[in-house]
Amino acid sequence: MSAEIKSGRSGNVASAASTSVDAGDSIAAEELSSSGSVAASSKHAKACCICGTNLAGEKRYKDAQGQYWCCDCAKADTEKKAPAVCPECNQQLIAADLINFEGLKLCRECVTKHQHAAKRAAQRKAAAEEESRLQQKHHRMVLLASGVAAALMVGYAAFRLMR
Repeated sequence: MSAEIKSGRSGNVASAASTSVDAGDSIAAEELSSSGSVAASSKHAKACCICGTNLAGEKRYKDAQGQYWCCDCAKADTEKKAPAVCPECNQQLIAADLINFEGLKLCRECVTKHQHAAKRAAQRKAAAEEESRLQQKHHRMVLLASGVAAALMVGYAAFRLMR
């Protein structure tokens, strides 16, 4: 499909290459000069299908379904559908499917792996802290028992001397 660039004043049409977005979607450029006028025979308003901005007399894009897009929305949509690669597993995706996780843009599977790894690490840390706490408690109990045993031995020795 080729895009048509239209000039509102003279009605000249020039062919240009279409901008392919993703899997058959394409946005064709339709550009009106700022001094040109929109034909009175237009049956529908030329408004952006995403943000609703009136595009009469403005540079705009038209997709295969006949919907108009403003430049900003078309650019955002194209970037969202741009091919991307997960840096962890090298899986090919579109940029919109990547998730920002700890400063990296990863696929959903890699984010899940990182979350599970973080959860396991937190569980290991909690278990190690609990083990340390229990060892300290055991150490205190042994010291207390040793102190009580020493006191009993001293008391028994004193009792034996007094007799």
